[in-house]
Amino acid sequence: HGHSGRTSNAAIFLIGRSITQRGAAVTLIVIAIPVALLIAASAVAAFIWAARSDQFEDLDTPAVRMLNEDPAIQNLGRPDEY
Repeated sequence: HGHSGRTSNAAIFLIGRSITQRGAAVTLIVIAIPVALLIAASAVAAFIWAARSDQFEDLDTPAVRMLNEDPAIQNLGRPDEY
């Protein structure tokens, strides 16, 4: 009977340990899910703001704006004509 007493103590220890680990996992989930939902809601809110404030109105002009030469800087780097 002494041996079975040790086994039950070990079993109780293991069961208690798994409950504690499960509690930590539940705590992590309880924190992680609201944080993830908050981040997702922030991203949706930022997209709605950008769409309503016409941030996506003209996507082509800024990309080609650098290709248009500014007349004020065309002569930079060239020697003066004598």
